[in-house]
Amino acid sequence: MTKNFIEVGETYQSVCRARFECIHVDEAFAWCKNKHGPAYVFYLDGTPFAVCPEYRLLPPGPRISKNDTSLHDDVSGTLYTHEDAKVALFVPEKISKDYLRDVLVEILEEVPE
Repeated sequence: MTKNFIEVGETYQSVCRARFECIHVDEAFAWCKNKHGPAYVFYLDGTPFAVCPEYRLLPPGPRISKNDTSLHDDVSGTLYTHEDAKVALFVPEKISKDYLRDVLVEILEEVPE
C-alpha cells in the first residue's frame, strides 16, 4: 500500500492529468476540489473513494529540504536532506559542481547494491 501523502493546501495531479487541490483532511479521508467541479473524497494514499480509478492522485515528487549550516566552525554550506530516502548531504559553500559531481560518483561506487 502506498504511504499517505495528501495534505491540506497542496495540489495533486491524477493519473488522467486532472489537478485537485486538497481542501480538508481528517483521520481517514481527504476532500480535494477540481478546478471545474465539486470536491471528491480520497483515501489519504490518493485512492479515490467513490469515483473512477483514473482519478487516483499521484504522490508529489521527493521533497528535498535545504538548511544553511556550519560544519565545525570554519566550514559553511548547505545540508540537503531527502524526505523519502532518509539521506543527508552536506555541501560546502565554495565547491564547484564538477568536483561535487566527481565526489557523488565516487560515493555511488562505494554504496553496495
